[in-house]
Amino acid sequence: EFDRDKYRWRHLIENFFAKLKQYQGIATRYDKRACDFLGGIPWVATVIWLNWWQALFGVPPLQILISSAIRKKL
Repeated sequence: EFDRDKYRWRHLIENFFAKLKQYQGIATRYDKRACDFLGGIPWVATVIWLNWWQALFGVPPLQILISSAIRKKL
């Protein structure tokens, strides 16, 4: 039986790991200490998310936050 939601989440996770492996430091586990390697994963995930946001909306997320903060002050 085909579960559409389960397949969608699995596909999303697989694509995320494929993008994560594009970063050499993460793919090769170049860092000698585990804490350095594990510390790099959130940074790379943030870069992936920011690139996704900009591709989806055409505007960096910080620009949206700054412009909304300026509008609130006016």
